[in-house]
Amino acid sequence: MEVHFNPEVQAKLSRMATQQGRDAATLVQEAVERLVDYDDWFLQEVDKGLAAADRANSSSMTPSGSSSIADTPANAGSLDADCR
Repeated sequence: MEVHFNPEVQAKLSRMATQQGRDAATLVQEAVERLVDYDDWFLQEVDKGLAAADRANSSSMTPSGSSSIADTPANAGSLDADCR
């Protein structure tokens, strides 16, 4: 795979590689690996969060399978007013 960078990014990459005494291609490879690993981790965490939200929503359902009227957004304001 071939990747092209604009001249500014190429200059920064070359400068970083020189400062670290490393090859620019190695820096790019490591950066891409970190990006891919992070994206994979992030998507897994999103899936976990969605699953937890689904479980929470399921547990707030009444036995008939519908949510309680007290849980609806339309009643949220009236519940807040009662608490004051």
